[in-house]
Amino acid sequence: MLWFYSRDHEMLTLELRYDNDTEEYVATTIGAQTPIPQTTRFRTVSQFRAWLEAFDRKMVGTSWKVKGPPHILADGWPDKRPPR
Repeated sequence: MLWFYSRDHEMLTLELRYDNDTEEYVATTIGAQTPIPQTTRFRTVSQFRAWLEAFDRKMVGTSWKVKGPPHILADGWPDKRPPR
């Protein structure tokens, strides 16, 4: 899933997916000030959810706005029930 954020003339992309090979949740951010993708991996859904909630608070607190609906990716979903 891709989320796009904007602030003034800046753009930031958040890509969320599940890596079936490693059984990890993956969050990747790419922005104008950090053109090199920043990837964070999580073993559990609770760790992933906590990171997402903190990320959202950070975006709101620094005046970033979601730009449009998320884009659903064809891949990046669990093939089987992920570990909790």
